[in-house]
Amino acid sequence: MPKRKLNDRLIRSLSTEKVQEDFWDTSTSGLGLRVSSKGIKTFFCRYSVGRKQRRFNLGRYPGTSLSEARIAFRKLQNEVIQGVDPQAEKEVSRTAKTVSELLEIYCKDKSKKLAPRTIYDYRGIFRRELEKPIGSIRARDLRKSDVVPVLRKLGEKYPTQCQHAQAILRAILNYGVQLDILPHNPIQQLPPFGKIGMGERVFSGNEIRAYLNATKSLPMVESSYFQLLLLYGVRPGELAKWRWDWIESDRITIPKEYQKNRKQLILPLIPFSSKLIFELRQITRPTGWLFPSPDKTNHRKSFKKFRWKIADIMSEELGEVEDWNLRDIRRTTETHLRELGVNSDTVANLLNHNTSLLQRTYDKSINLAAKKEALASYEIFLKGLRSVEKNEITTFEQGIP
Repeated sequence: MPKRKLNDRLIRSLSTEKVQEDFWDTSTSGLGLRVSSKGIKTFFCRYSVGRKQRRFNLGRYPGTSLSEARIAFRKLQNEVIQGVDPQAEKEVSRTAKTVSELLEIYCKDKSKKLAPRTIYDYRGIFRRELEKPIGSIRARDLRKSDVVPVLRKLGEKYPTQCQHAQAILRAILNYGVQLDILPHNPIQQLPPFGKIGMGERVFSGNEIRAYLNATKSLPMVESSYFQLLLLYGVRPGELAKWRWDWIESDRITIPKEYQKNRKQLILPLIPFSSKLIFELRQITRPTGWLFPSPDKTNHRKSFKKFRWKIADIMSEELGEVEDWNLRDIRRTTETHLRELGVNSDTVANLLNHNTSLLQRTYDKSINLAAKKEALASYEIFLKGLRSVEKNEITTFEQGIP
């Protein structure tokens, strides 16, 4: 490779008949200029990292001048002395994954461990809450200062959604650390934003009474949904998907594919639920779903607006009522079943909680009799609740034949 004392005049005149040719600068050892047959001229340098020889492009001439290339080379030499490998850093930068790309890696790698619905929910929450503000940022460059304003704003308006978004982001960043895509998780120690109150809200007896009274003002389909939600304590989204062909004379069998934990759930029919379902059958049986969508082509997706109506009616009866969500109904059912003396195993079977691997492997009983006895006790408890203002029996008692 030819050596020349590079200057601007010489650089402008240099050309080659080869595909490309390198010219070394005799004034700055290690600095060179690559000239292509098309006249493209690029400054480069060579340096050593241990026993490895590395090449690094400093910029294309004339956008990068000779003096600028020399300054950049001296800066690079100082970095190498300090133990930094600029070319390796450049390669990492070129292949660095954005936060959105890291999410897709996480979802793909975890697809065998997580349920398809969980993966779907993760992508949906990320797309709605995080993709626009931070999705395009390289994961290695993400800082707390990028995340905190997003979570704070979300937490003020939708605290529960904020909790989910923060948990998903923490999980994918932790996975990025495991894969050496980023050196650390910048939000690992970040406190939760917004007042969540998850895991604490349980209806008192007065609140249950007000809740049941409020359901009487709803249309039959919606009223049935909210009463069955309290009676069985099932997950709100799973109840909405119940189908008529799952219902037999004495039980409801929900396939494992429709359960969060992929465990089949069998629930006994008791007098009230039997009568309620019989009345509901006259309205929605032809659709296939107990709670069909307005166009009757699928199951109902949301009952949120009716939840707000119930909350408003409860407030009219009791005064100010602490905010609640549909998952709190499930927690209320479990809590009052336990207070009635129902053992924890029966409650777990009724609500289809996860059990130990050993129990899942060897205990295949459906415990229908124990479940029925537990629900009978719970139904008696609910019957005992009277309206405070009108001293009238609740919807549950009215429904029992």
